[in-house]
Amino acid sequence: MKLKAAAVHAAPVFMDKKATTAKVVRIIEEAGKQGIKLLGFPETFIPGYPYFCEAYPPIQQVGALAKYADESVVCDASDASMRSVQAACRAAGVTVSLGVSERMPGGGYTLFNSQVVVDSDGAILGVHRKLQPTYAERFVWAQGGGWSLRVVRPKLNGGGGSDGDARPRGRLAGAVDDAWL
Repeated sequence: MKLKAAAVHAAPVFMDKKATTAKVVRIIEEAGKQGIKLLGFPETFIPGYPYFCEAYPPIQQVGALAKYADESVVCDASDASMRSVQAACRAAGVTVSLGVSERMPGGGYTLFNSQVVVDSDGAILGVHRKLQPTYAERFVWAQGGGWSLRVVRPKLNGGGGSDGDARPRGRLAGAVDDAWL
C-alpha cells in the first residue's frame, strides 16, 4: 500500500486566526480530493510567524504580542479553529500535522510554538511544544516540556497501525502499517 503525503507551501493570513483557519480547511479539503493521507503544515501556520520578535526591541512589541496571543490557538475542542480543523480532517480523511502558536486554556498569555497532530477521524493525537525557542522567539513563546516528546500513531492505513496480516514479516521504520509521527 502506498501512502500519499504532502507538505504545505502556503502563506497564512498573518495574525488572523479565523481567516487562516478557513485557509487550512480549504487546503485539507483539497488534499482529500487529491488522495493525500498525511499533510504537514509549517511552524506556527496559525496565526503566522511573529517576525516582529526579531525586528523590534521588546518594549515596542507589547501591542503586537497581545494581539498575537489573542490570535493563538487552544489545542483542544474548546477552540473553534481546532474544531474546524478536526471536522475538515474527518470529512477529508486526512491526517494533519499543523503548526500553531498554542495558547493555554483559560485565556492566559503563556504561548508555545507547537505542532498539533489531528488524525483522519478528527481526533487530536498529540501536541508537541518546541523545546527551546531561539533567543528572540523567547519573547513570544515559553519553553516546551519533555511531556510533549511522545510518538503518536495515526490511522494512516485505516487499520490503526494493526498488522492485519497473519504472515510474519519484518517491519521497516516508516512502513505504512507501522507509521509513527
